[in-house]
Amino acid sequence: MFDKLIGNNQIKTIFQRLLSNQRLPNSLLLTGENGVGKKLFALELAKSFACRTPQNGEACDDCGACRRADKFNLPKVTDKNKDEFKRVFFSEHSDIGLVTAYKNNILIDAIRALEVESNFRPYESKARFFIIDNADKMNTEASNALLKTLEEPSLTSHIFLVTSRPNTLLPTIRSRCQTVRFAPIEADQIENHLLQTQKF
Repeated sequence: MFDKLIGNNQIKTIFQRLLSNQRLPNSLLLTGENGVGKKLFALELAKSFACRTPQNGEACDDCGACRRADKFNLPKVTDKNKDEFKRVFFSEHSDIGLVTAYKNNILIDAIRALEVESNFRPYESKARFFIIDNADKMNTEASNALLKTLEEPSLTSHIFLVTSRPNTLLPTIRSRCQTVRFAPIEADQIENHLLQTQKF
């Protein structure tokens, strides 16, 4: 599962241990520079719960649930479709949702929709997963709405906040999440990955 992601091997080990012990926190704050794979790691964690044939707690990446887990159909950001961003975008798997910004703001309606959705029981998997991408784009109202959800988390829902600017989040939000800090990916790791995956 994590072997296709490059770098941050210590974090891979931590996540593998949490999954094998079934002790994944309800809320995680994934921080680090842009481009280190924070959202990809979050999706892989979600996949591990959606997977129908997990191997050592990790996703097989081959079953129907795994293949649907990270397929999102996001609308373009235009002035005409602002209302589209007032909701949670679900992948082709009904238990994996994404909240993303409209222009430079995560809309409060999207966070309220997440609150509602997080209280539903899982449809197909053992838990529901919600990823807030670029969580630093929440304004004060949206942040306060999320705080309510983090204070009273559903036992069957997990919320992952992904950001490169954690210090812009409310201290009360940071205190209610376990923080995972991603290190920059070294140049030689990127080079090796490209050499292994590119067809010449």
